[in-house]
Order: sequence, then C-alpha cells, then structure tokens
Amino acid sequence: MKKTTLITALLLFCTVTFANNVQVSTISYNAAAQQVSFTLTWENSWDLTGGGPPGNHDAVWVFIKCQTGSDVWSHAQISTTPSSHTLGNSLALAQPAAMNTYGVLIKRGTLGFGNINGGNNVSLQLSSPAGITAIQVFAIEMVYISEGAFGIGHSNPATDAFDVATISNENMIPAGSLRVNPADIPAAFPKGYKAFYVMKYEISQGQYTDFLNTLTRTQQTARVATDISGTIVTNQYVMSNQASLTQFNHIMCPATLPVAGSVIFSCGVPEKACNFLGWADYSSYLDWAGLRPFTEIEFEKICRGFDARIDNQFIWGTPYSFAQLPTSLGTVDADLTTETTIWSDAVTNPNNYANVSQNYITGGRLMRCGFPGSKPTNRILSGAAYFGAMEMAGNASEYVIQVLDDGLLFTNENGNGDVTDAPLTWPSNITASGVNFKGGSFRTPLAANGQGFLIHPRYAPSGKPVLTNNNRYDYMGGRGALSL
Repeated sequence: MKKTTLITALLLFCTVTFANNVQVSTISYNAAAQQVSFTLTWENSWDLTGGGPPGNHDAVWVFIKCQTGSDVWSHAQISTTPSSHTLGNSLALAQPAAMNTYGVLIKRGTLGFGNINGGNNVSLQLSSPAGITAIQVFAIEMVYISEGAFGIGHSNPATDAFDVATISNENMIPAGSLRVNPADIPAAFPKGYKAFYVMKYEISQGQYTDFLNTLTRTQQTARVATDISGTIVTNQYVMSNQASLTQFNHIMCPATLPVAGSVIFSCGVPEKACNFLGWADYSSYLDWAGLRPFTEIEFEKICRGFDARIDNQFIWGTPYSFAQLPTSLGTVDADLTTETTIWSDAVTNPNNYANVSQNYITGGRLMRCGFPGSKPTNRILSGAAYFGAMEMAGNASEYVIQVLDDGLLFTNENGNGDVTDAPLTWPSNITASGVNFKGGSFRTPLAANGQGFLIHPRYAPSGKPVLTNNNRYDYMGGRGALSL
C-alpha cells in the first residue's frame, strides 16, 4: 500500500491509498459542508446478484481517519442516510438499508464484471467530528457472503473437525451436536447463515503499515515486536524484531527515532500479505478498520458456499488429490506488484495444478495478496474460495474464533475504529481453546501433503499453539469480516 501526501491551499493534507488493486485518489475536503470527496477505482470487480453460483458481488469498505488540531488520528463518523452521499455513475452503495456510521460499502453500479476505472467520483457526508484539519481515506476490498444454508464438517470421527451438519439458521446449537462443541453454541455466536462480508484478501503489509502510522507512540509500541520506546533501533524490521529481512516481512522503522511522538513506518513490498501478526495485533487492526474477526463455522461458509458438502475438500472446491498440488512454487516477479506464479496461467499449467503458496513444496514463500488472480481463470488456477475470497489457505494462516471456551462469548459486533475500545465480546485474553487457525500457511511442513488446504481441519501450523496475545510467528496473518 503506497501513500502520497498532498498539500492543499487550506493546509489540509490527505492521503492517496493503494491496497492491492483498489485506489483512492484526488481527495478533497469541504469543511463547511463536512464532505470528503475522492476518486475510487479497483480491478476485477463483479456483481452477479441473481445469477448462477455464487450469485454475489464484491465491494470496497471505505473508512476515514481524521485529525482535529492535534497529531492524534481518530475515526470519522459517516452519515447513515444514503441520499446524503453521491457516487459516480459506475458505483452504488452496496448496503443502503444497512448503513454503518464507521464506514461505507461501495460496489459496481451495474450487473457484470470487470475493472472499475477512473472517473468514479465519490462524495461522503460526515456526521462528526467538526474542526477537521487532516483527512485520510482507506479502502479495503470485500466479498459478499450471501445468506443461506450450507454444509459443514467431516464424516470421519477421528478428525479434528465438526460432525457433518447443515447450518440452516443462527439458532443456538446444543452441546455435542457438532462433536467438537462441549458446550452450547449461543444464538449470538456467528454461524454464517446470515449474510456478511469478508475481506477479499489477507491483511497486507501496506495496510498494516498504514494502521501503525495512525497510532500514538504508546499504541505503536504494543503493535510491533521491536522495542521502539527509545531513539536508537537496531532491529529495524519491526514485526520480526530482526536487523535484516526475515521471512518476507518488509515493515521497517528508521534507525533513529524521535524522542517523542509517533514513529513513521515504511514497507518496501506493501502488496505482500502481512505475517508475524499476534492475536492482539490482528484484532486491533480489525477494530481500527471497523471490521471484526470471524468464526470457524463462517470460515467453512466462505469456502464451501452452497455446494454440496464433501469430505476432504480443498478450499477451491475439489476433493483432495495430492496430484493436484504442484511440485514447485514457480514464482514470477518475486516481491514486485506483479508477483505471481506460473500456475495462474492455463497455458503454463496444462495439468490444472492448484495455484498456492505452501511449504510442502520446495521453496515455499509468502506471496503478495491476490497473487493467483492476476488473470481471468477458474477457482483451481486462482485458488479462490466459493464466493471469491482469495488465499483462504496457504500464504498466511487464518485466525478464527472457535466454538470453545472464551470463543463462545464472541458475537458479530464490528469494531468502532478506536483501538483503545474493542468490543467486549471479542476475545481479549486469548487461550488456545478460544482462538485458532484454519488453512495452512507457506510454512506448512512437507509431512502435511497439502492437508493445510482442506476446509474442515482446525489447524495450528508447525505445531505452535496460540498461547498469548503477542505470540508472533511468521505464518500468522488473517483477514476480517463485516456484519450487516
């Protein structure tokens, strides 16, 4: 995610934000009208509502941070009256009946698919605060997960998975009904039947860098592994706490820091998926963005969709077959904005190998967000889940809320943009039984034989448990969801 600072005649500075293929540019602010205007573009958009499977759409979650005379960034509130906002002819509000004061969902204005190109001007009406002196606009690509019943689980009782079941509502699920739930699953625990949104891609290193750059020094210190409380830093790669690049995380701080005030972080490869995220880092980012974590049942909905449930199903929908997994990563344009693999092209992948990043093959590496989807293709060649979410397995593993212990307190409450005020229903002092991972990572070992790409298992890669809020390993990443 690249960022450019613009100076206006009113001495108001704004940022131009790039996250994967979404771009926010030409930002302006009308203080008298409290309106923020900008141009929004992104690639590979679709709206197939009412058509064949998956019959859904993608959208962009736009939210705004502001300053009001100090160097502290706060979350701007957006009007929930649809008519108070104006959008370009190619755009529409994705959920006008369910507006959210912490952000707005914008989708393409007509059915079909393709790129949303220039000329799409957006003007959002703020409801607070007044006296804004600086504005930042952020955009995250999302995927709509349609309401409806779906299958979960595995028929083999020996696996660490749910029993075979159909989720046909959001009602309470009695203890033991799914085999791995020793207690009742409350009605308020999100089960995926109701519609929601999920991030199209994993949190990127550029997105996490932008997050860090809106925090106070104290907040920043808690969200990186390197000690940045002083003025001299040796381990400038702040997520791995190393002096040199380690396991593909490029987020850095300067060698010399200010005595007081926030640190300005940078990232050499902002499109790369963000790893080394502890639970507290991950949940804090989602709270800041107005999003939320999602549950292990919702993970299965995102991946399986409305297809008939089968045992040992890859996230891209086919039954398990080791022969479908490539024997090498085949990286092209490593660490560039065009980073991909040879497996994303049907011409160079005549055997229809899955296009994935995982260490059961030689030379596993963390890749950029969306690396398999650089060309129009099928689910196998893009590694896409049912509704179009990318890299739900491989790359960085996905945090999920489990149907155990502390996890059962979780509800579908979104974050409010304030990292000091996370929803009380979110796990804050995590245990191995309340939070876990699904989907393998680029570090999944050879012995797994591709098992990390299956939908049903709970999966703690490399055998390293989630023990504390700030355990940070190179396989740990994730994405967020948004309740309606």
